[in-house]
Amino acid sequence: MVKAVLRLSRFLSNDRFLIGSVTALCAVVFAVDLNTPLGVAGGVPYLLPVFVASRLPGVRAVVWTAMLCSGLTLAGLYYSPVGGDPWHVLTNRSLAFFVIWAAVWFIFERKQAEEAGRQARDNSERLVEQRTRELRTTLETLVEGVITIDEVGKIESFNRSAEE
Repeated sequence: MVKAVLRLSRFLSNDRFLIGSVTALCAVVFAVDLNTPLGVAGGVPYLLPVFVASRLPGVRAVVWTAMLCSGLTLAGLYYSPVGGDPWHVLTNRSLAFFVIWAAVWFIFERKQAEEAGRQARDNSERLVEQRTRELRTTLETLVEGVITIDEVGKIESFNRSAEE
């Protein structure tokens, strides 16, 4: 069962699968948009492909998806069945553009924060490794014998001088 879940998890995070999902979602949302009267906020569901694209590495896919969704939102404005007051329709589509690009901004900020955290962790690991090497070198070159023990009295390590 665990292996099946791990395989499914790897498959769902596969870039090709995600790109296919984004494409399919754009097509489905556009089809629904084309069959919905203009008075309905048909542009907002385009957020779903943008959020799925955020699972891809980097921000390039998110920006391209947002551009595609913006274009499809605009196409839906012209090709959807007539309905609603023109100012409602334009307000809804304008809000859809705003929401799509606000999501892109939030995704961009999140990805930047994740990258900064990853770099800080990597830097910390390098510093710990460097300090550990320095301490090990210092311990090995001491003339005095040094023995380290744990809480129960078990010897954890000792230097060459302690062996003698």
